[in-house]
Amino acid sequence: MRQEKRHDDLLDVYDRRIATAVTPDDKATAEVLAGTLAEELGRPEQAFEHYRRALVASPAEPRALHSIARSLGAAGKWTELAKAYDSALRATKKGEGEVPLLLAIAQIHWKRLAQIDSAELLYRRVRKMQPVHPEVIDFYRDYHTPAGEIPQLLALLAQAQKVEPDPDLRVVLGIEMASWREAASVAGEGHRRLEGAAQAAPRFARGGGGAAAPVHPDREVERAARAAQDDLEALPKDAVDDRWPVTSR
Repeated sequence: MRQEKRHDDLLDVYDRRIATAVTPDDKATAEVLAGTLAEELGRPEQAFEHYRRALVASPAEPRALHSIARSLGAAGKWTELAKAYDSALRATKKGEGEVPLLLAIAQIHWKRLAQIDSAELLYRRVRKMQPVHPEVIDFYRDYHTPAGEIPQLLALLAQAQKVEPDPDLRVVLGIEMASWREAASVAGEGHRRLEGAAQAAPRFARGGGGAAAPVHPDREVERAARAAQDDLEALPKDAVDDRWPVTSR
């Protein structure tokens, strides 16, 4: 009982500090102290309110932002969390300090809200500052491959390889680029076979082209498709993404 009273007295002290704070940073600090104590006392709603008010006073206050992110993430409130990070981003000076917040917002749009185009705008900003950041490369693999945009992915990987200081990682990026080129070449040959079959089959069916007997278009297309699939299956498994090729994003 005495311990609980002492804690309540301390909360009163923090409340007075909040009320008399001169600067936004002072107020945010007092709110964080009060929120931390409320958490220790098993009062999560009270703690959340203190952290929320801390972010109103100072949107990039790291302890409050971390606690709010933990609470909103656990509740699956991804849109609210993205807004909290965005407010912190607006309060952060331009430059490298923006990167962690940009990545946090981008990841929410990408993996939680399935808003890949919104995520791409954010990853593009990160890419200007840190073109070889692993998460940036992971995202663009996911962004470009379903649309069959292999040239764009290869350009990104080439840029990353050019500025990567680690020689071993440069080799890994080179191997990945070679695998994508091979996959694109095989898939492109398969598409050319399909197009050739589709164009030639109606002509043969009309009896042209010196064919001794009509050729059924469906059978030609089927044969071309089987040949393309055989070529893909002949590649090493790590050379072709399971999703390749998919027609559009």
